[in-house]
Amino acid sequence: AAVPQLLGLMDRMTSSARILVVGATNRPNEIDLALRRPGRFEYELKLEVGGEEVRLEVVSELVEDPEIAAYIASATVGYVAADLTALISEANLIKSRSGDERLQKHHVDLALTKVPASTLRGPYRTEFQQRTTWADIGGAEEAKKHLKIALEWPTKYKETCRRLGIRPSRGILL
Repeated sequence: AAVPQLLGLMDRMTSSARILVVGATNRPNEIDLALRRPGRFEYELKLEVGGEEVRLEVVSELVEDPEIAAYIASATVGYVAADLTALISEANLIKSRSGDERLQKHHVDLALTKVPASTLRGPYRTEFQQRTTWADIGGAEEAKKHLKIALEWPTKYKETCRRLGIRPSRGILL
């Protein structure tokens, strides 16, 4: 009922009315196509989740230790400012409970298990009902090998990767 009402109001506006209409959504694929027709909204702006540099800028305002800030920024792909704030609050809570004076990587690692990126929460998140093994995927041995390296190794051999300076993939082009 809200969309037809909004469309009616927008259709009755004259160009001399000098009214600015702004809409925002976190589900752009669900916007009624009637709202996207010419003459309705003139511009659509898509705000992307920031990269590591943006996250570092946000985290540096919240964490004093530059090494911890860099660690958090590199470990939080898909996190927005609100997620980072929640993550750091959780990490500080873990730090306080442990009696430590300084925020450390293990506090952040534990907080990461409790505060997922908002892009991974909610009804549009993918959930897997059953565990799929590599043996369940037939053929494509070379592709599976590359996927294992990109997906499994950063968690399975986390300390070795960190020691060698190997950073996990940000994405995989299939």
